[in-house]
Amino acid sequence: MEEVSAMTPVIETRNVTKTFVTDGGKTFQALAGIDLAIREKEFVCVLGPSGCGKSTWLRIVAGLEKPTSGAVQFRGRDITGPSRERGMVFQEYSLFPWRSVLENVALGPEFSGMNAERRKALAMDYLVRVGLEKFAHVKPHELSGGMRQRAAIARALANDPEVLLMDEPFGALDAHTRVLLQKELLRIWEQDRKTVVFVTHSVDEALYLADRVVVLSAHPGRVLKDLVIPFERPRSRSCHGFGEMTEIIFDLLDQPQECERCAEQPSGM
Repeated sequence: MEEVSAMTPVIETRNVTKTFVTDGGKTFQALAGIDLAIREKEFVCVLGPSGCGKSTWLRIVAGLEKPTSGAVQFRGRDITGPSRERGMVFQEYSLFPWRSVLENVALGPEFSGMNAERRKALAMDYLVRVGLEKFAHVKPHELSGGMRQRAAIARALANDPEVLLMDEPFGALDAHTRVLLQKELLRIWEQDRKTVVFVTHSVDEALYLADRVVVLSAHPGRVLKDLVIPFERPRSRSCHGFGEMTEIIFDLLDQPQECERCAEQPSGM
């Protein structure tokens, strides 16, 4: 078996491109040369305007899409499809309506062959961690949007993934619930320290959550900037420098001419 170095990134994409062909036969380039490495236990937010390809990149990392070109690796090995080592949380919850909340959370362990007693106990443990133990036996339609997203996070964690991939999971929630779930997610992350890759179009959300913020250009998506976030945890939006960092990122997003210059530069510049 090929030995993996301790310095090998958990997730790495090198010069990843993605081009779609429309029904009319026209091509649409979503991603153009994405070079990005995610290290162990990092919380990385991938940020960009709507339609910039950030969700497409995440689906490629999850193994749900294939790149048109470039390398996509998990711990130095090519990603060829979905795997339980990479858990995915979507914006639309994706809970099965005919199963109880507990049964939804236990789905992954059930597919892996875990016996009923063990998987029920495991699922309940994760429901406790997201504050839904009192709702274990109700159906998803009986929950609020925020509660359904908590259940979706618990289901992803019950598979014990090494990396949690999150595609704008709080994007459809009201502002108050969104802030509450951001705090809840950080609390869970502090406990487990799993590697998290979180896609968002909210600058505020990215700065509040992340160790690093990777800013993508408008389509075709390219990395404009990979920013290390210097704020200590626990983090406050009123901390010194938060507003200035927000302005820096908005300035990046407001400069489409930078994207055009990037397109003319050879890879690696």
